Amino acid sequence: MKVKQIIPTIMIAGLLAFAACDYVSNPRNKISTTTGGSTTGGIDPNQGSTERNVLIEDYTGHHCGNCPRGARTVFAAVQASGKEKKAVMISIHSGLFASTGNFGGHPYSTDFRTPAGEAYAAAFDASFNPFFTSNHKNNPPNGLYFAPDEFNIALDSSKVGTPSDFRIDLIPEYNTTTRVLSGKVRVNALKNLTGGTYKLIVLLAEDSIIAAQLDDDHLPSTYVPDYVHRHVLRGAVTDIWGSPIFAVNTTLPAGTKDSLNIGSFSFSVPSAYHEEHCHVIAYIYNADLASPTKYEVYQVEERKIK
Repeated sequence: MKVKQIIPTIMIAGLLAFAACDYVSNPRNKISTTTGGSTTGGIDPNQGSTERNVLIEDYTGHHCGNCPRGARTVFAAVQASGKEKKAVMISIHSGLFASTGNFGGHPYSTDFRTPAGEAYAAAFDASFNPFFTSNHKNNPPNGLYFAPDEFNIALDSSKVGTPSDFRIDLIPEYNTTTRVLSGKVRVNALKNLTGGTYKLIVLLAEDSIIAAQLDDDHLPSTYVPDYVHRHVLRGAVTDIWGSPIFAVNTTLPAGTKDSLNIGSFSFSVPSAYHEEHCHVIAYIYNADLASPTKYEVYQVEERKIK
């Protein structure tokens, strides 16, 4: 039995920009093995960032023709901000445009929908595609939705690059024989924090999946049978809404630590998924549903599993 411990590499801006640009521009017939997300490096290679990262969710569908255009616009804003290293992007296929079948005379047979994605779409009122969120920040009067052309505002609102309240050390381990995912997530409070309700969600995403996509900007035929889908949500490793982290409504002095054992969820990576393209994403969020900032993401990290 072989167990492999993940040791993340320090991402350089150019490499991340290349990976993320793959995600939105669809270089056909090309598979990427790079990853998004951010690390700070340092003495401990598993140590996460002390600056706030941003979780960008793209609620999309494979027969949504203007969804790729929206994704290109969002990533252009991320590039222009110079914050590519701080961005973790995930595509969540949900809703009508994510359904399978024949549409416009073309087949869309790959079902990217997940119970987790459908639950998040319902909770965040992502009733149309494309629908983008930025650290689940409120954008009155539009709820959590940010239009692609206002993502410069979204990044500012999400406080990307400012000192973070938490640091996440994400240390996945993957058994290549059983395909079971284990390891741990360590969370450190970086400031003196008043009591709150925090949960930690761990997700699995798969990168570089070749399947059909409608792309209104791809001419002369907008149907692309071999589109490269990037950073697609494959499911929740934890419960869909995560696991409690830290005691509820307890003051957290700077330096307070808590951790989550990924292996306790007995999550196996399905054989149909390309393990070399799979990533785990972990984020801590405000789980107080009575709070005006409910669901807000305080910190997020991403690592490859293999």
